[in-house]
Amino acid sequence: MPVHFHRAVTDEIRDYGAVIYSQLGYGTLDTLLFLAGWVCIAMLAPLVCMTFVDRVSRKLLIASGFFLCMCTLIVEAALQKNYLGTTNRSGLAAAVAMTYLYVFFYVLCMDGPMFFYIGEIWPSQVRAQGFALGIAAMCLSNLVWTSAAPAAFPSIGWKYYIFFIVQAAIGCAAAILYFPNTLGKPLEEIAALFGDGADVVVFQNDLDESGFADGIDAKLAMGTEEIENVASKQG
Repeated sequence: MPVHFHRAVTDEIRDYGAVIYSQLGYGTLDTLLFLAGWVCIAMLAPLVCMTFVDRVSRKLLIASGFFLCMCTLIVEAALQKNYLGTTNRSGLAAAVAMTYLYVFFYVLCMDGPMFFYIGEIWPSQVRAQGFALGIAAMCLSNLVWTSAAPAAFPSIGWKYYIFFIVQAAIGCAAAILYFPNTLGKPLEEIAALFGDGADVVVFQNDLDESGFADGIDAKLAMGTEEIENVASKQG
């Protein structure tokens, strides 16, 4: 999934933040403080995400994450192009702020779906293999882009972000047009979203309309009453 590439950007800021902030002209103490603040943002954003993650369409959530991350990377690249190596404190501070906004938007909209959406989109019979494949792709992309970062930042600087900007634009469009919304869907119904209707054993809506679930609840209630009656007689 394209989400994995933006996970790589987040890891690069975390792992090579000292390089990024030092290139922006900040000293050792400021760099450490910036990294500490960045980690705090990454820890607080999931708390905000948990308040709405199961109330928003999956595709809308992911598409919003792509769009917001793309916007912050565009601004970050422009700021680094114009102010890297200068003494313009406002421009350099804005570049630092963009790294904060990037991780906030990423964790808010994409970090969670990277894990639960990968599991949700696979039908039951191949879910374990599909989830493993998705996580392997994430680790591979992280390895590639974080390995390239130490050489890319000194050599091409802000241009390194162009790939991720383009990829985010493509990911945003793909999420809106093609990603299925799995919000609130029982796992047994996921196959139907991909056209595999024959693999779906039962639908929750069919159960509700047929009254089958109500019948099960009634039988369970009767069974509970019988157990209680037997217990009272034995007592």
